[in-house]
Amino acid sequence: MKPYEVIAENPLIINRKKWRLFANYIPVENHPDQDRWIAKLNTTGQLVENRDVDLAWMLYYIRTQHPGATVEEVVNWELARVVEDTGDFKDNDEMGAYAMTLYLGLAYAIKYGLLILVKD
Repeated sequence: MKPYEVIAENPLIINRKKWRLFANYIPVENHPDQDRWIAKLNTTGQLVENRDVDLAWMLYYIRTQHPGATVEEVVNWELARVVEDTGDFKDNDEMGAYAMTLYLGLAYAIKYGLLILVKD
């Protein structure tokens, strides 16, 4: 997924209802007060640092609550969590822009090996 890619052509978004996500890491250190989470990849043993709070929540959801969740389920869960914590989005544009940020975060987590994407 590229930041300026046409949304309608992005495979992660096109297949959001089919593709499933699985965690490929073990949490090593959590420092929520510093917005810093460190994980060890299962496949390579490499340490990866995450400083994105929303991604940390989505990784938590995939690893502990719903392994094998579709991309859409994960993004919808995070959107609902944010609305519960902060209130409704002011309009659909704000929610859409935030959802795109979540998709981009998942794409980076897949790229760096934190998540395994299983294509149906």
